[in-house]
Order: sequence, then C-alpha cells, then structure tokens
Amino acid sequence: CTTRGADSFGEHFAADAQLIGVELSAVVCDSLRNGFVVSLVTPDGERTMRFSVGANAAFDGKAVRNDLLEQTEWLFI
Repeated sequence: CTTRGADSFGEHFAADAQLIGVELSAVVCDSLRNGFVVSLVTPDGERTMRFSVGANAAFDGKAVRNDLLEQTEWLFI
C-alpha cells in the first residue's frame, strides 16, 4: 500500500507499475501532488538531493493490509 497524488506523475507511475506486473495498492490523495527527488551531482562526484514529500506526507501505516504483506515475496518501500 502506498499513497500517491492525483496528478500526471502518479498516473504514470501506476501505469508503469502495472505494465511490469506490480500490484500497486495505492491510496490516491485527490488534494495532493506526488513527491519528487532531484539529485544533483557535481563533476567531482559530490551529490546533493532536494525533495518534496508531496502525497507521502499523507501516508498512514494503518492503510497497510496485513493480508497483502503475508502474500508478498518482495516489498518495495
């Protein structure tokens, strides 16, 4: 179970997950946009990351379904 925003990035992510056979049990937050991360790398390899939590801020662990976890071989967080 995850939380995603109701924007084009969330739709794209859900469609890609479905294409590769990932069952995505997502709570869609109509009022929130998806979060994102931008990774900046300098020529000498130093990295800086900037992010916006977006819909992740609305994630509630109570939404995780134990019946799905019991069937899960892989868990992606």
